[in-house]
Amino acid sequence: MSIESENYVIGGLLDHPECFAESSGVLTAEDFSSSINRSAYKAIEVMTERGDGVDFATVSSYIIDNGGEDLFGALGELVRASTSVSNIRTHIKRVKGKSIEREALFKLSNAISIINGEGETSEKMESVLAEVSCLEANDTSGKPLFKTMREVYQKLMAELDERQDSSLPNGISTGIETLDMILGARGLRPRDFMIIGARPAGGKSMVSAKMALHVAIEMQKPVLVFSLEMGDTELMQRFISQMGHINSGVFYDGAQLYEKTGLIHNAATPIVNSSLVIDDRPSLTFAQLAKSARQFKKLHPDAAMIVLDYIMLMKVDSQGKRQDQAYGDVSQSLIALGKELNVVMVILSQCNKSCESRNDKRPIASDLKEISQLEADATHVMMLFNESAYNEDTPMGKTVELILRKNRHGGLGTGYQEIKGGWMEDISHGELNSRLKKVEEKNEEKNGYSYGSGGGFNG
Repeated sequence: MSIESENYVIGGLLDHPECFAESSGVLTAEDFSSSINRSAYKAIEVMTERGDGVDFATVSSYIIDNGGEDLFGALGELVRASTSVSNIRTHIKRVKGKSIEREALFKLSNAISIINGEGETSEKMESVLAEVSCLEANDTSGKPLFKTMREVYQKLMAELDERQDSSLPNGISTGIETLDMILGARGLRPRDFMIIGARPAGGKSMVSAKMALHVAIEMQKPVLVFSLEMGDTELMQRFISQMGHINSGVFYDGAQLYEKTGLIHNAATPIVNSSLVIDDRPSLTFAQLAKSARQFKKLHPDAAMIVLDYIMLMKVDSQGKRQDQAYGDVSQSLIALGKELNVVMVILSQCNKSCESRNDKRPIASDLKEISQLEADATHVMMLFNESAYNEDTPMGKTVELILRKNRHGGLGTGYQEIKGGWMEDISHGELNSRLKKVEEKNEEKNGYSYGSGGGFNG
């Protein structure tokens, strides 16, 4: 039935070229199994785009002029056999469907060959997953893929009705007061892609941990954390420290540990009872990450956030590519995954050393290590700066600046957190203003750069 449908489509288009609009955007030349039909469709496509007249004689001439064989007789037979184009949509759908099936069989055949081949089972399964993940559930309906303004407006009004319900959050807040004030009522929303960049030990893991706990516990939304650097129990210690404001050194001091067991249990209880999950496998490939994320979404349809700590520890396919190109591909894939799963993606990244050679050591977006594509792709880029890492006597103490360098949906500014004994907490406005004033006075004496040049707190 496949070849009959192919012949019907080509014959119909040659006799009624105005019907090409029915197949355009649905079919390509590669969807035809017959070499004659492939050549004919490609010629029809090019000639239609150029505005040339299309019939079996002109198409045959085009094919010959471009190095193909003489198909005059064969195309003439297709036209003579084509008595109607009334069912051309049905045959276009069949041609596309058979093409998808052939591609699926080819991929599955390759997958079977991989399974039967040499190598470790885990490596073979990863290759099989990469092979079959390329299959697309193509739309064979022939229905338009564009949307009318009426459809879009109706969808918008439905969303606005939901936002008027005060019992529903308008966005996902971060749990960091000064940052949430900058983000405004919109907050973070599904499909947002936030990059958090910092130098090593700059606080990015602590910031993401606080955000994850807030969303999972305070907002009661499922969160998945990929921890490529820290193991499961080490990450749990960080969560407990943040939740209970417990000094992280307690976990390694036998005497204190005995005294603090009750506090640890109390802090852990809401974490254990939340829908916060972790995947701590090192050197994950994107295929492995995507599979885990899809399983998570299937178990938790209301999932709100996925955190990756951090992207430079992912295993990427850099064969034949520069490192930045390989991570650029991963960036695009992560964005697509976030859209597919309808979640906020929070991606952590190290910054290179460029910032440390500048007078103002606050990192900027171009300092993102080997992954400049991330900055272009992101909806939000936040860079962290802790002056105490360079100057222990700073009046700001252990204050970490959360510098929002990019915000596709709102303003820019700087939020602030203070590192305590293994956790982060908000700084009161009074204390923050007092510290900033001391810094300004100190900088006036030294005539150096001003504090908060990353954007300044907009509170």
